[in-house]
Amino acid sequence: MSCNHGYSFRYPENCTFICNHGYHLSAGSTSRTCQADRTWSGSAARCMGNEWRQVFATVKGTGQKAVDAWRAGAGASVLHDKSPLVEQWGSLGIKLVKVVLETYGEEDLEMIFNGENTDKYSWFSQSRLLSSPWSDIHTEPKNFFSLAGEVGRKRTFFINRSYNGCPLDFGWLVLAEAGTVCTWELAPPDQQPYILFSRKTTYVNWNNGPNVGEADRMVIYIKKGCPDGYVYYQPNQLCYKAFNQRSNYTSAVATCSSDGGTLAMPRDAGINAFLINLKNAVDDTAKFWFGMTDRVTEGRWVWADGVALSLGHFNRWSPGQPNNAFGNENCAHYWTERGDMWNDLSCSDPTPKFICQVAS
Repeated sequence: MSCNHGYSFRYPENCTFICNHGYHLSAGSTSRTCQADRTWSGSAARCMGNEWRQVFATVKGTGQKAVDAWRAGAGASVLHDKSPLVEQWGSLGIKLVKVVLETYGEEDLEMIFNGENTDKYSWFSQSRLLSSPWSDIHTEPKNFFSLAGEVGRKRTFFINRSYNGCPLDFGWLVLAEAGTVCTWELAPPDQQPYILFSRKTTYVNWNNGPNVGEADRMVIYIKKGCPDGYVYYQPNQLCYKAFNQRSNYTSAVATCSSDGGTLAMPRDAGINAFLINLKNAVDDTAKFWFGMTDRVTEGRWVWADGVALSLGHFNRWSPGQPNNAFGNENCAHYWTERGDMWNDLSCSDPTPKFICQVAS
């Protein structure tokens, strides 16, 4: 049962936490169990916005080709769902572009492209394709991989393998926009654009009905890159920056907040190693704050987003630490003199530098 269900759980029932659409689990436990002491197992789940922004979606039956709506300049008539951002493409600092094929009652299919240094047409190419549902799309030959597609036959957003007469046409994706050459692309006006795709993990014969999907919508999203000076970390899709300035913990928090983020949280070995390399490239002798304190309850260390550092979870405390020396060491930092292990320090110490994280 979903933890979001509103049901009063009893020991030893289980529930699964589900983020709302457009969010993903960024911390905590997906599955939790009601325990005998009336507490939950695991750690509190937290959701993070995926930061994908919709810029286009097809609408069936408008009489306007989707590709014409995409091409239309600022102020032109558009009968599909199009954001003005499309016409600002080159100035947005786009990092990734996602194409989603929505078919009601079925799982969405996604393609992700590298959107860096592209215009509103050039991102849709094989060389920029990062992921797709099709395992053979980089290895099989193609006669089309183009947003404009085959203009004469009105086949757009077209990824096609080969032609050999209509009965032997093979491909992966096509928007059939009122084409009349082959029976496989025929559709009444209220069903156009006719969005066809391979249901297989490989290319498909466009005449092979059971293996050819018909999507209800094609939606295009963009994700911007990291802010200036920040570095992208692919495994968690966050951006990090090591600041070459000294600050107490509270001022460091304020600086990160002004960038829309928090102090960095090295929750696993991969992030921890990444942050150490990042800070050492700035200053390999200074202490650096990261986002964890026990200021509320001594000995209960909590990440910057409020999630507790639980027993058994990843940590890199230096031997004998945290020790709360002098009774006021409540903020965590990288201790360069001890091989970049973690240490507790007075939050008012003005000598450490700091690392921030923000969403990409």
